[in-house]
Amino acid sequence: MERSDKQRVLVVDDDREIVAAIVRLLEREGIEAIPAYNGREAVERLTENEIHLIIIDIMMPEMDGMEMLTCIRKDFQISHIPVIMLTAKSSDEAKTKAISLGANAYITKPFSKEYLIARIEQLLNDRQMFQERLWKQMNDTATEAEESGYEQYLVKKDVQFLEKIHQIIEENLDNSDFNIDAIA
Repeated sequence: MERSDKQRVLVVDDDREIVAAIVRLLEREGIEAIPAYNGREAVERLTENEIHLIIIDIMMPEMDGMEMLTCIRKDFQISHIPVIMLTAKSSDEAKTKAISLGANAYITKPFSKEYLIARIEQLLNDRQMFQERLWKQMNDTATEAEESGYEQYLVKKDVQFLEKIHQIIEENLDNSDFNIDAIA
């Protein structure tokens, strides 16, 4: 899988003119765009490249956008990637289905270039902030574990000790010879 610091967007649509227009738009914004012309080809691109966001049309040959979205959300390796459905289907039914399958945004054609870029930037920024919080949390947890590892070990041993005493007392409640010396 190819890695880069540059944001990478997979653009999936069977209309080559729309793909070319979106690719040019993204590249003007400093975002690398990878084209694909159907869902099957797009899934291959996902395994070849580190993708940060996916734009999918619904109506495509071989694998339509809804099938591709379902495939993405079921694959643990890529299920975290934000998805924008960009389509001519404007019915509430299509929008509801896409959102319920896990689309992060639904934009109908014809679309505003400014709005598309704003949604892309917002989703990429949200993803970046989430990753930064996750790394910070992981680092904080690792630091705490290093600092309090021995303390936690002692606390665990204390809890185990108290549980054992409690168990012994419960087992000997009916024993009249049971006393503090027996516990010791």
